[in-house]
Amino acid sequence: DDTIHEHQVKLMAELLRDHLHFIPTERVAFVRTGTQQTTDTVEAEVLSTGLEILDIKDILVDQSYFPMHTGEAWGTLRLFPSLDANLDTTDIPVFDQLPIELSVVAGVLTTVVQTTNSHVNLKSKERGSPNMVLLNFDDFPCLSPFANQPIHLIVSLEGWKIEPSTVEEVRVQTQNLLDKKQWIPLYHRTSRTLLSFDSLCAPSSPADCLQLKHDIGTKAASLGFLRHPLVLGTTTDTGSLSASVGYDLSPMGVGIPFQHYIDVIHHPDNRHILDMIMELSLREEAGTNTPEERRYYSETLRANFY
Repeated sequence: DDTIHEHQVKLMAELLRDHLHFIPTERVAFVRTGTQQTTDTVEAEVLSTGLEILDIKDILVDQSYFPMHTGEAWGTLRLFPSLDANLDTTDIPVFDQLPIELSVVAGVLTTVVQTTNSHVNLKSKERGSPNMVLLNFDDFPCLSPFANQPIHLIVSLEGWKIEPSTVEEVRVQTQNLLDKKQWIPLYHRTSRTLLSFDSLCAPSSPADCLQLKHDIGTKAASLGFLRHPLVLGTTTDTGSLSASVGYDLSPMGVGIPFQHYIDVIHHPDNRHILDMIMELSLREEAGTNTPEERRYYSETLRANFY
């Protein structure tokens, strides 16, 4: 789902041409997953490598619905809000491009493809809210009459359903959800050891990297797993996939333990920042923040932190 600079697409195509042997009868293509991925300035050069350029909708022509995270929600349907819109916790937005940041909302629909690791889907799973992809939005005129209206959204593996609701039902269901969900402290280990991705796990056990998710987070632990010689490795690992293609398939980096962030926040000089975090957290837990208040508190906290 991420934005890709056009010169990177060109570089990818040239690397594939130089290091892979295409089967003449098979089609190989760069597939754009949304409007954030373009090839306008490099199209001719990409095509000259033998790759086609396709849109994801060219491939998914016979399928328009993808249940990314199943569930149900009550809220107000917002059709194509701007990416910086002040969305409320009871809003159910329909996005025509994937937002980089997503505030707490009741549910999400997108008219562009998401991956399972997209920011929108990870947030939906974290919050337990329904999330779905509905390609070819114009084929579903039944949605437009619900714009800015209270609805009940159901997302299941078998299909999706939207039915009318009421402001009172949305209020009651939102309060029930707040009453059921209690904030759980993030579990983490107190390690302060900085380790590069290449040294996270034992030479014989790439799975050890994944056990470090409570030290440095799942993303860093997974990148360490990918850098292991038995997974993707690096160009210096004889026999690895990276060595076979001539470049590192996974980036280098360092896993920063959670404890370092906690140490910074709890430093005496940063007491005012800790107080601001606690105030914002309490307001979010109580569900009393309006979109404007949430933005104000978040931006004030960010300004003080940096």
